Amino acid sequence: GDIFFCGNHRRPDVSYLTDEQIARTAYGENQVPSFVIEVISKKDQMDLVHEKMDNSRASGVAVVWHIFPLREQVYVYRGPNLSQMTVCTGEAICSAAPALPDFEMAANIVFQKPPKPA
Repeated sequence: GDIFFCGNHRRPDVSYLTDEQIARTAYGENQVPSFVIEVISKKDQMDLVHEKMDNSRASGVAVVWHIFPLREQVYVYRGPNLSQMTVCTGEAICSAAPALPDFEMAANIVFQKPPKPA
């Protein structure tokens, strides 16, 4: 859905809102998610990606994942002002804590393809 980060209109690829936040959006209240995922494509302009991160920082987002499918890497940002970044590859665990403490998965699962149909 549509979300405004410090007055800037954004549509994250994936975002987490609590049940209370979802209810508030039904009454027209803007809600900032605590967890956001952006899938970074080869066509994304890095200035725009950095602008989105600045908006997330200023709005108080707790965790952001940047998913790079071509590199099979997940950059996990958390901490004060999203200042701590971890690169997850292979078996490394990507976590959405503290926003969603129970949401975690190995990086290779993020990129796992379903079996090819016959």
